[in-house]
Amino acid sequence: MADFVDLHCHSYYSDGEDSPAALIQKAVDLKLEVIALTDHDTVQGAAEFLEAGQGKINTVVGVEISCDQSKEGVKDIHLIGLFIDHTNTKLLHFLQQARERRITHKLAVIAKLQELGYEITFEEAAAIGHGEIARPHIAKVLVQKYSQQFPNVKKVFEQLLGKGKPADVYIPSCFLVDAIAIIHQAGGIAILAHPGHYSEEKFNSLFSYFIECGGDGLEGYYVYDEQRYKFRPDIDANAYFRQLAEKKKLAVSGGADYHGSIKTARIGDAKVPSEILTALLERADSYRIQPFKTIKR
Repeated sequence: MADFVDLHCHSYYSDGEDSPAALIQKAVDLKLEVIALTDHDTVQGAAEFLEAGQGKINTVVGVEISCDQSKEGVKDIHLIGLFIDHTNTKLLHFLQQARERRITHKLAVIAKLQELGYEITFEEAAAIGHGEIARPHIAKVLVQKYSQQFPNVKKVFEQLLGKGKPADVYIPSCFLVDAIAIIHQAGGIAILAHPGHYSEEKFNSLFSYFIECGGDGLEGYYVYDEQRYKFRPDIDANAYFRQLAEKKKLAVSGGADYHGSIKTARIGDAKVPSEILTALLERADSYRIQPFKTIKR
């Protein structure tokens, strides 16, 4: 897969299954040009990721921040920051606040599950994670305890944890404008992740605001799950979003959103061409603190 990159991957420091070093090795085995670590609301794995990739592959430190458009706007927006300085103190403070909201949310989800009759505790779910707790950790506990009802994590989401399901709980997040600002503050660029997860009406509202807030790009290469895709079914969504980004003079990014066995997409599956890096790096020039160093392969 030479000449391809993957700029959306998760490790076990958020809700993925692999260590940062394991992600690096998989990318090296696939002969990818670049891989990014974009864990949810945390950069705990960044140092390990950079060390594992040294001399082997080009690495990009990122983060995926959960946010809301506004009190009245679109909820549960995922914003990817790429080329960030993971030691930036303002970013770290911002992510600590996000972590506290995440814990509050997971406590509420578990309380709802207990109301529904499931025997599960926060401590059981937290023990599965590596410093963070996410819904897949909760799902894995339920798979262990209720294997006849839930043979796998996907079934837990389909029956309990997915959008509109009995244990779907909403907790307000930070605002989009603040998430974009902190990414820029940390030297990164702000990418709207998997835009096909929104209905056309919600996307149009969100996209206008995203541009107004200084957003830098769209994911135009992504492996959509049929259950989560909500945009127009009659089009090639990735091609549509790439054309829209070009029209609005935004950069294009992409990746498989790899998590491990809990999702079907593998590293590299989005087939993101390395040529997109040129525009991303040009966009990043006005924000980033350290230059991107290319490893010749």
